Amino acid sequence: MQMQFSIIASSASLNWGGFEAALYNISAGISERPANASHAMVLHLSAPVEGTCRCEGHFVQRLIQPGDIDFVPLGHAATWHDRGPGRVARVNLSPELVSQTASSMGCRNASGISFPALLSLSDPVLQHLMLALVAELEGGGGEPLFAESCATALAAHLVRRYAGERSNERAPGLSRRQLARVVDYIDANLTTRLSYADLAAVAGISPSHLKALFKRSLGVSVHQYVIRRRVDFAVRLLSQRGARVCDVAQQAGFSDQSHMARFMRRVIGTTPSALRRDLYR
Repeated sequence: MQMQFSIIASSASLNWGGFEAALYNISAGISERPANASHAMVLHLSAPVEGTCRCEGHFVQRLIQPGDIDFVPLGHAATWHDRGPGRVARVNLSPELVSQTASSMGCRNASGISFPALLSLSDPVLQHLMLALVAELEGGGGEPLFAESCATALAAHLVRRYAGERSNERAPGLSRRQLARVVDYIDANLTTRLSYADLAAVAGISPSHLKALFKRSLGVSVHQYVIRRRVDFAVRLLSQRGARVCDVAQQAGFSDQSHMARFMRRVIGTTPSALRRDLYR
């Protein structure tokens, strides 16, 4: 009996760069997948299910648990046989994203990097990052920067933990001119849905290189920097008497008032209402 897939949510319409993600309900049965054109990860999300998985000479008979991951590398085929229904998340990382991430990490032969098949893998880091992407899918996609940061972190962890020999050499950060262009663009577009593709075009490099080199230059990720700049801008607006909190949230690029309050508390340790009380005391 062939396994049936019912899609719950997908990144197909979300303009996420370098990877794809989807959430499915699946039936019991057999699923045969031809050789991948990407590096694929399947995260089991529901109750334990008995079954088997075969991938390029690797075979496991298992009781797969919630949080277990099957990693099927580029060019590998796989067959699953689950004896009960379940829910899974699948993330496909493009070979370009993985090789660019490996290059930014200083890996030798980054374009030819390879991995073994990893079945019934228990890896808390991969699990945490994939669950973050599941939450983004369930929430409708949010801002591409966060999802793309998770995908790059997935690629970096796979390279660091499971790939072959690596070099200790590190690539430099962005040039002074590139960094100035990127941060100026961010400041001028805080209210828009910023993407790595847009910022990479400003710097004249690939999105994956931007992610790594930006963090090396400033010590924070692009997503963290954008949130910080939005919070800073919101604080300036809130210092103006008469400014409504809901209007400030929109002008500073947050989706709503509670979204702004959550990140203000995280970044500066206070909320918009508490900040205004302190300012006008």
